[in-house]
Amino acid sequence: VTAIDSWLQFIKNAPMALIVFVLIESNIFTKEYQKGTLVLALTKGLKRHTVLFSKTFVMLTLWTAEYFMCYGLTYLINDIIWDNSVAENLNFIAIGWWLMGVLAICLSVLFSAIAKNNIVVLAGTGGFIFGSYLIGTLPKIGKFMPTLLMNTSSLIYGLEEASYFIPAVLITIGISIISIIISIPVINKKYI
Repeated sequence: VTAIDSWLQFIKNAPMALIVFVLIESNIFTKEYQKGTLVLALTKGLKRHTVLFSKTFVMLTLWTAEYFMCYGLTYLINDIIWDNSVAENLNFIAIGWWLMGVLAICLSVLFSAIAKNNIVVLAGTGGFIFGSYLIGTLPKIGKFMPTLLMNTSSLIYGLEEASYFIPAVLITIGISIISIIISIPVINKKYI
């Protein structure tokens, strides 16, 4: 067993951590719609987009803190027990999985702005990521899909260059930003 085995296990566990996080946090808007507590905040003078940005910021902060705490702990333990220098591109791999979390959060916010039901939010977010994964299996399109960032195990061995993943990183950032931008007019016009 080497540090590479430990990092491969970290990569295998990252999807489960992301799924659990999205399951827990996906009801951040829908619960407020159902209980009517969002109306209270809005009648006190808060703008809808302010509520959207603040909830998104909280979710992004939680994801960032939790994810990089796990990454830092894994890095520290691997460095103490083994030698992290045998694994290549660790920081890029960490950023890739973190960006997948950011994308999932932004999609959850978008679908929360659209729907009042948590099942729709989960189905929309999961459907988008699954669709991206299926489209990513096409040879010429695959390197542009956000789900390419989930297949970074070849980077640990140095079989791929990090530059191969840059288009997927840029598109993931773009989709995340567009999701939040689309969420603003949707939530501003939503009947609550």
